[in-house]
Amino acid sequence: MELGIFYWADIKYNKLKPGRNYYFQSGMQDYNYVWAQCFEITLELSCCKYPREEKLPSFWNHNKASLIEYMKQVHLAEAKAKALKAKKAVLKGVYSHKKKEDKHITHLPMARDTFVRQPKYPRKSISRRNKLDHYAIIKLPLTTESAMKKTEDNNTLEFIVDVKANKHQIKQAVKKLYDTDMAKVNTLIRTDGEKKAYVRLAPNYAALDVTNKIGTN
Repeated sequence: MELGIFYWADIKYNKLKPGRNYYFQSGMQDYNYVWAQCFEITLELSCCKYPREEKLPSFWNHNKASLIEYMKQVHLAEAKAKALKAKKAVLKGVYSHKKKEDKHITHLPMARDTFVRQPKYPRKSISRRNKLDHYAIIKLPLTTESAMKKTEDNNTLEFIVDVKANKHQIKQAVKKLYDTDMAKVNTLIRTDGEKKAYVRLAPNYAALDVTNKIGTN
């Protein structure tokens, strides 16, 4: 404008102009494109390239709201993603799916909110039956020579049990089946893949009496 030149190229591309066609070269925009891989735009707020100093505040005041709204558009996709994530957390629960975490990110301590599931309909009409009951936990007692020796010397019974059964479940199953109290329960996995349990009875119970009761002798 100062030289009386009107740039007709400015109205091309619906008033948007690629950086390579910008009349000012070797500027900050070119540096960011090449070296920083950064997207940067240049906005011309007036057709006058060299306005007077007293007019500069008016350019800012007239365009401030529009510029701020333009910058807000960057976060639209992020806000939508956060909203969808919050909706999913409310419907399915925060900890319903475990995801991989980046171990290189510093995690600061913060309060974690949980949401109680509120299904619109019952997921199951009846409660699930416990398949691992005491009859399934204790498969069979061992009657080998070494097992009988432990029964006589250490007051200990040996059983083949379910692989998924833990020590507490084994203890409860033996107590319910044979009406005995135990001092200790140990387990191991055999080479054939079966799980063996060593059940040491309490001092006031005799392992031989239990073996006679279950008919292992």
